[in-house]
Amino acid sequence: MEDFSVALYLVPDDDQLLPQLYLGRLEALLGRGRYNGTKQDTLSALKFQPLSSELYSILERALLFLTECEASVEALEREQDIAKSKGGL
Repeated sequence: MEDFSVALYLVPDDDQLLPQLYLGRLEALLGRGRYNGTKQDTLSALKFQPLSSELYSILERALLFLTECEASVEALEREQDIAKSKGGL
């Protein structure tokens, strides 16, 4: 996880690499049970990628673990809407 943090610091303006680094860091946070950190980082990442179904998926899971059920359902619905708009689901 620390490697992702360092990489984010080193390439703050790389539009191609930054989203993948955020996803990697978020998955690592989520996997370690750091749900509040995952939630906060995902909300920050969504400012840069508001149409990322992957980010909403991670947010939905973090919120579920935090027992923020209503917000988790909202994130899931947003994830599905974005996926549908891109031809998925």
